[in-house]
Amino acid sequence: MKNDLNQIHAIETYGGRFFERYLENAPISLALIRAVECMQLAQEEYIRPALDFGSGEGLFTSILFKDSVDIGMDISHTELKASKKKCKYNFLIAGSIDQTCFKNESFNTILSNSVFEHLNDLDRTLQEIYRILKKDGVLIFTTYTAAFTDSLFYGNLLANIGLTKMAELYSVKINQVFNHKKLLSLEDWTRLLDENGFQVLKAEKFLPDKTMKMFGLFLPFSLLNLLCKKFTSKWKLFSTRILPRIAYFWLKSYFCDDTADGCGLKFVVKKT
Repeated sequence: MKNDLNQIHAIETYGGRFFERYLENAPISLALIRAVECMQLAQEEYIRPALDFGSGEGLFTSILFKDSVDIGMDISHTELKASKKKCKYNFLIAGSIDQTCFKNESFNTILSNSVFEHLNDLDRTLQEIYRILKKDGVLIFTTYTAAFTDSLFYGNLLANIGLTKMAELYSVKINQVFNHKKLLSLEDWTRLLDENGFQVLKAEKFLPDKTMKMFGLFLPFSLLNLLCKKFTSKWKLFSTRILPRIAYFWLKSYFCDDTADGCGLKFVVKKT
C-alpha cells in the first residue's frame, strides 16, 4: 500500500458521455442527477494519493474516472462487495469517515459525492478530513441544499392543484426516503468550512429546476430498479443500448443545462 499511496500524479477523468453511460446502468432519474455531478466533478484535478469516501457500489467512480482511485471507503459491506467487481479502487475499506484508521496527512485529495447530506455530525467529519489531508491538500465534494425538493414534479403538481399540505408531506417523505439529514445553504457551508480550517477555492451551485423536475417525474419509476439493486446489487439485471440512446436524445437538454443556479453544491476547499 505504501508504494501506491506515494504516487504524486493526477487521476484522469473521462471527458464526457456521462449521461449516456449512466443510462446504460441506472434508472433515468438517477442517471440524470449523477451525470450532472460527473460533469461538475470532471472539471477538477485529483492528485494522488486520493480517497473517495462514501464510494458506494463504484458505479459513479467507474463512469467519472478512467484511472483507478487509490482508496474507496464506505460503511456498507454490500456496496463494497459490488464495488470490488468494478475494479476502480486499488483498495477498499469499510468504515466511517468521522473516525478513520489513516495516519495524519495521508492524502492529497479527498473526494465525496452526495454524502455529506446523510451525515449527522459534520464538524467531526470535517475535523477528521482535515487531520488526514496533507498540508495544502484538497477536499472536493458535492451535496444538496434544502431546495432539493422545491422543483420535484409531483410536489409542484400537488401544490398547483391546491393540495398544499400534501405537497409539503411529499417533500418531507422524499427527504426521508433519501435519508437527508443535513441540507445546508452555500453560505452555511462556507461558514462551517471556514470554522474547521478550510479555505474555499471554489463554491458553485448546479442542478437547476428543469433538471430536478425531470428527475422528480421519473423518480417513482425507479422503484423496480431499487428493488433490483437490493437483491442483486445492480440497478438493472441487464444493460441495453437502444433504450438509453432514445432516452438520451429526448432528455439531453435537461442534463446539459448548467447555466442556472440549482439545489446542488460543489465545493473545492484546501487545508491551510
